[in-house]
Amino acid sequence: MPSKFPEDLASHVHSRLVADKERTPSVEVLTGLFETLYFASLKHEEGQPISCRVAFMDRKRPDPDPPERVTADRWQCFPLTKGLPLNVGNLVKLSAAVDPWGSTLAVDADSKGKLWIWGLVDQSVHYSTYVTKEASSGPEMPGIFQAVIE
Repeated sequence: MPSKFPEDLASHVHSRLVADKERTPSVEVLTGLFETLYFASLKHEEGQPISCRVAFMDRKRPDPDPPERVTADRWQCFPLTKGLPLNVGNLVKLSAAVDPWGSTLAVDADSKGKLWIWGLVDQSVHYSTYVTKEASSGPEMPGIFQAVIE
């Protein structure tokens, strides 16, 4: 996949989600998400580079297909009292408070295509250990896809 810009990534992700028959956000929404992540990745907070993980997930049905038996180490989503617009400033500030090793920001878009940070997902540590090959199997992850700034 040749990609030079966030809209290239958005088109690729959109195509994959359509092929996987997922509830697919528009290319415009995905472009807005990836542009925000890209511009946030260029920032620093208190001298530290930005690092965060986001899961694009429906706030109305964050866990649409839960397992019959929920284990103690399975992820849970905790909604914020009030959603925050997904913009560079909010992402930079939250990245200092939410370590992507252990937590994920839940994001979605409203009916007008505006992106929101609406919750936090815990237990990302199990996925992080899998990605770094410290574990031999990975857990189920929330949302229709995830993106990371490292």
